[in-house]
Amino acid sequence: MRITRFDGQYEDPSPPTSQDALDLICVDDDDDIRFITRQALNLDANIAIECVSSGRDVLQLLNRRATLPDCLIVDSRMPMMSGEMLMLAVRSDERFKDIKLIVMSANVHRDDLNRYFALGAAGVVGKPFNAMTLASQVREILSSTIARHGNDWRRTA
Repeated sequence: MRITRFDGQYEDPSPPTSQDALDLICVDDDDDIRFITRQALNLDANIAIECVSSGRDVLQLLNRRATLPDCLIVDSRMPMMSGEMLMLAVRSDERFKDIKLIVMSANVHRDDLNRYFALGAAGVVGKPFNAMTLASQVREILSSTIARHGNDWRRTA
């Protein structure tokens, strides 16, 4: 399959390999952010992305899926169940302990970052984000987390 990049150049993406393939779920209450996130991550042919609009929806989806995703990309501020509440729910369920969490937030001050990491975040993507580099940013967070923590990538408080 030949694709045209935004700069007008052509490329033939390599086929997905099990080593490079990522299965992600994005949870954000904003329709536009979900759309942009999906489009941005779809620029990487080796990323499968599913998007939902609430913490409740993602928990239901996790319970229905035959396989768990590699990572949840979680909006920090959502109505009903905040991103932080969702992270607590995911981390408190033994079935979901291996799912990596990336927070997407406009709140990226030191106190916010410390709170996200204390809740088990592998990394943080600041809003607004660059759609052209989001996939590589997500991959970098996930690969640096594994490099820092080995197979046990989860942070401990």
